[in-house]
Amino acid sequence: MNSLAISNVLLWVVVFVQSIILLFFIRLVVQFLNRFRISDKQVEMASLSIGGSAPFFREKNQQGDIVELNDQQIAQTLLLFTNDHCGTCKAVISELQHVRNQYPHVRIIVVANPIYYEKGMEIPEGIHLIRSEEIMQKYQIHTVPTAILVGENRMIRDIKQVKDYRDIESMFNMPVVKVG
Repeated sequence: MNSLAISNVLLWVVVFVQSIILLFFIRLVVQFLNRFRISDKQVEMASLSIGGSAPFFREKNQQGDIVELNDQQIAQTLLLFTNDHCGTCKAVISELQHVRNQYPHVRIIVVANPIYYEKGMEIPEGIHLIRSEEIMQKYQIHTVPTAILVGENRMIRDIKQVKDYRDIESMFNMPVVKVG
């Protein structure tokens, strides 16, 4: 094989590798830009809206049991998005047992990012803990703690940035608003 043929093969290999790298970066840019929306000539972070549909998920909780949010959702579900290093999150989680006692019909799910280097937060009995970065992204969570109350058929009833457990309790007294 002469040197011209070898250089042509190497050139095509380099072009192929560069194309793959370029496609990878384009995908990352598209994912980044999808986090934003333009409204009234302003750029703001995209987020879910009250009355809209909550994204489906199916994940394992702290005991290894499957927890899911699906179309056959009958009971209300409170999703609390937290972080292990957030002091407000820890205070709200410690009060979740009061919310559970006051609203026993509501399923409570705490969603946090995965951790690999320490034990993590203590969750009260009867409350699910799911560690999933994917769910945080699906629900477009930008600040923690954030609570989302999901009603029948995955309809979002309320979304709040939480300061204490009274903010969570106030979510249950909201009227149902259906969008579109």
